[in-house]
Parts: sequence; C-alpha cells; structure tokens
Amino acid sequence: MTPFSRQCLLIGHEMGRWGESRVGVMGRISVVTPSFNQGSFIAETIGSVLTQEDADVELVVMDGGSTDETLDVLKQWARRDDRLSYVSEKDRGQAHAINKGFARATGD
Repeated sequence: MTPFSRQCLLIGHEMGRWGESRVGVMGRISVVTPSFNQGSFIAETIGSVLTQEDADVELVVMDGGSTDETLDVLKQWARRDDRLSYVSEKDRGQAHAINKGFARATGD
C-alpha cells in the first residue's frame, strides 16, 4: 500500500457481527481521496478502489491543483469508469479537500 492509498477514507461501510463485510446489505460506498502531485501513485489507488468485487463503490478524488501527471491519469480513468469523479482546484489542505469530497459523495 502506498502512502497515498492510506489516505483514502471510507464512507458508509457497515461491518457484520464478527467484522466481516456485509456486502449484500449495505448501499453505495464512497471513497474520498485527497490528492496533490500524486501522479506516481494515483493509478494504483484508483485501481485498488474500483476493482473491489461485490460492492457498489464510487471514488471521489479531490485534487489540490496538481502540476504533475495526476490530472492526466484522472482523466484517463474517468473516461473508462464513471464511478470515478474528481475535482482539481486549490484547497486549504488535506482536511479541506476531504470535507469537499464528503459533500460530493453519494454513498449511503
């Protein structure tokens, strides 16, 4: 796991009695990921989230205005998978980006 993927936050995840995931019971899961110049890691993070089996998942990437290849990677993935949405604009840091992502999330 990369440092970037550890920053992903999971919304709406329900755990069963013994900690097992209750995939059939829960609704949509939203993963909000803050990003800034993470072009080297973002594709791995996106792939990790969007290849989850048996889950209705969306990924919201809040990019702080990256100047590396991050936007190119986000655009490529977004064209291929409509479960990915992203915004690239300056923010006031990681917490601000996460809060903006929560506002966009559609998970249960």
